[in-house]
Amino acid sequence: MIRCIGYELYKFMVQKKGILIFVVYFIFKIISVVTSPGVQHNKENIRQKMYMDIYYSRWGGELDSQKNSEIENMLVQIQNAQNKYDDMMSKKVNGELLTEEYMEVTNETFPLIQQSTIFEQFYKSYSYCKNESNGGWLIKANAWQILFGLQKIDYVLTIIAILAGTMIFSSEFGYRGLEEIIKTTHYGKNYILLSKIVCLIIVSFLVEMISVVAEFTGVAVFFDFTFANAPIRSVPSMKNFKYDLTIVGAFVILFLVRLFALFYLEIIAAFLTELTKKSYLGFVLTFFSILLLDFIFGKSNDVYKMPYPVSMMQTKGFMLTSEHIYILMTAFLICICLIVIMVIHYMREINYE
Repeated sequence: MIRCIGYELYKFMVQKKGILIFVVYFIFKIISVVTSPGVQHNKENIRQKMYMDIYYSRWGGELDSQKNSEIENMLVQIQNAQNKYDDMMSKKVNGELLTEEYMEVTNETFPLIQQSTIFEQFYKSYSYCKNESNGGWLIKANAWQILFGLQKIDYVLTIIAILAGTMIFSSEFGYRGLEEIIKTTHYGKNYILLSKIVCLIIVSFLVEMISVVAEFTGVAVFFDFTFANAPIRSVPSMKNFKYDLTIVGAFVILFLVRLFALFYLEIIAAFLTELTKKSYLGFVLTFFSILLLDFIFGKSNDVYKMPYPVSMMQTKGFMLTSEHIYILMTAFLICICLIVIMVIHYMREINYE
C-alpha cells in the first residue's frame, strides 16, 4: 500500500512535473503577496516602525487601567504640544515672538509633534481594542490583518488542485492497455484507487503548505508577526469570528478549512476524470462549473451558503458565517458519496473485465 502511494506521488511529482508546478506557484505567490495592495498600502517607513515598536513594546498586550491612563496622557501631551506650537507660530507671524522663545518652544514641542500622525494610528488600534474588540489585546495587527485578508479565492491554487485531481487519476490513460493490465494485478485491484485518493490528500497538504509559507514569507518582508498568542478578536477584521481562539489557533482552523476545500475540489476533478476517462474533460467540466457558480454567486454573500469548494477557499468570509458548520458537513458527505461512486464504478470495471 505504501509503495503504491509512493509510486502515485512519483508519477505526479516527477513524471507529470508536479514539482515544477509547485516551484513556479511558490515564486508567483510570493511576488503576488509582496505586490498586493494590502502590503503596499500598509508599509511603514523607518520612523513609523521605530515609534510603533516603542508604543507596542510599552503598552502592547492586554490592557489595564495603568496602560489606559498612560496612553490617554500621551494623547493629551501631543495635543497640548500641537496647540502650543500653533500659538507660537501665530505670534511669530504677528511679530510678537523673540527668536530665543521660538527656539525654546520648538525644541520643547517638536519631539511630540513629529509623533502626532503615527500616534494617531496607534490610538485607533487602542480605541478598537478598548471599545470594540470584546476582550482583544492591543497588538500591532498589520501583518495578521494582511495575512487574514489573503484568505480568499486564489484561482491559480484552484487550477493546481484541479490539475492534481485530473493528473493523478489519469496517469495511466496515455498508455494503451496499461490501465487494464494494472486492474488485473493484486495491487491494482485492491490498492490503486485508495492509493490515488491518499495521494490527493498528500498533494492537497503540500499545495496548501506552499501557499501558506509563501503568504507568510511575502508579508514578513515588510512586517513582523507579533502577539501570535493574542485573542483572535485583537485583529479588527476578525472581530466577528465565532470562536474564542488565539490568532494562531484561528489561522490553523482556516488552514484546515482551505485544506479540505482543496481536497474536495480534487475529488470532484478526479470523479469526473474517472467517469469520463478523459483528463481534459475532467479539467474542463470542473473548472467551468466552478467559474459558472462563481460568476452567478461570487458577488453575493450567498456564495458562502453553498457546499462547493470555492466558497470554502474564501476561508475568512466563509468562517464568519453562521452556517459554516452545516456547509462543511454537507460538503464532507458529498465527498464521501463521490468516493463511494468512484469505488463502485472502479470495481464494476474490474469485474466486467
